[in-house]
Amino acid sequence: MATIEEAKTAIISTAQRMAKSIAYSREHLTGAALETAASVFTTANLWALCILFAGWVIGTVASGPIGIAANALLVAWGLYSSYEILTELFKNGKEWAVLCYEAKSDSDLKVAGAVFAKLFVGGLADMLQVVILHRTFRSLRAKINSKIPPPAEVEGFKKGSEAKAEPKTESKPATEEAKADKSKAEAAKDKAALTERAKEASDAAKERLKEATVDTAAALAPVRPSGSSILPAVAIVGGVVVVGATVALVASRGSK
Repeated sequence: MATIEEAKTAIISTAQRMAKSIAYSREHLTGAALETAASVFTTANLWALCILFAGWVIGTVASGPIGIAANALLVAWGLYSSYEILTELFKNGKEWAVLCYEAKSDSDLKVAGAVFAKLFVGGLADMLQVVILHRTFRSLRAKINSKIPPPAEVEGFKKGSEAKAEPKTESKPATEEAKADKSKAEAAKDKAALTERAKEASDAAKERLKEATVDTAAALAPVRPSGSSILPAVAIVGGVVVVGATVALVASRGSK
């Protein structure tokens, strides 16, 4: 005899397969049909409908011990009343629901998705639009999403421009590489500019040094008393040379 926990696992796994097959169905929907699907299949609506369809297909089509346990679970969850408003919807979607329940691979779910798209444009869309506005369904939707939150991979249809394919991830590394190259080029350019400015400062300092040396020597020569030592003048000139050399050295280091 199947347990309630086994029935819960079966319902949730079947609902996940159903949601995935509906996602595959958008490959076969265009124009107004795709827009209608986007308005019907919000994440909350999609998950609630899949749980209800999964409980129904396991409880009635699969039957047996697992079916009995599934029906008992639906009663415990307070979802059994959904049969009153969803009977026609279940009957019209039976072919798709059974395919999802029996699916063993993604290929099987893609086939189920194609069948769902055919049923959707063939009248299922109109039924779904009525169902999602029904007060009973809104109450069931709240219960389902509260008791069994939709898995991360279950996502509703997106509308308009939001439905466009996302940019390819392969282009991202190339963009980042281009940005890195640009940053390197800009850094090299800045370094070259700093080097040039440092060289100009060094040349200017050397030129000022020459001028200062000549001016100092010329200023000291006339006033040197006869017979006095020339050492003070030499010391002053030497001090200017040291200062000038230090300026040039600092400028040269700043360019590195």
